[in-house]
Amino acid sequence: MSNMRFWIIISIVLHIIVILFFSFKISFGQKKYIDLSYLNITDFKEKTEEKKENKIIIKKDGDITPTQEKVVEETNIVVQEQSEDRFDPDKFMPFYMVEELPSPLSKISPAYPEEARRLGIEGAVVLKIYINEEGCVEDVEIVKSPNELLSLASKKAIMSVRFKPAKAGGKTVPVCMELTLRFKLSG
Repeated sequence: MSNMRFWIIISIVLHIIVILFFSFKISFGQKKYIDLSYLNITDFKEKTEEKKENKIIIKKDGDITPTQEKVVEETNIVVQEQSEDRFDPDKFMPFYMVEELPSPLSKISPAYPEEARRLGIEGAVVLKIYINEEGCVEDVEIVKSPNELLSLASKKAIMSVRFKPAKAGGKTVPVCMELTLRFKLSG
């Protein structure tokens, strides 16, 4: 009987180890972004024929094909062209890989939104900030917030702050780090 208990305990412990391993592996995985802006997706309608260098290519509308031109039909959709230097989160080092963390050059003091004050909303806003080599904030993500009003005030305050850049290997580097701003009503 004790031999059976031993194997049950071993089995449970191994299951817990496997679950923890995969949950950590999934939660710390890097985000991968796929750029699909060069694709033209059309509705399935009819077949068309194209002649290209004495070859006939039959296409079905609805196929996904690479395009270099914008296809704009009569809609209310505004098409924005993406620039080559768009924000890329993969170029930022995690904060734990730098030797010297970035530090704000001025006090970070977000304005308490009047509506949030009136409603009695308070709490902590956790932000993920991306700081480039010059110490400028390139992007801000809201990780956790008690209310959208506090999120907007936090984002606005952080975007206006300059930082002393992070350093790794004696050079300034772009870094990603989390920062918490607390909103507390007085009295």
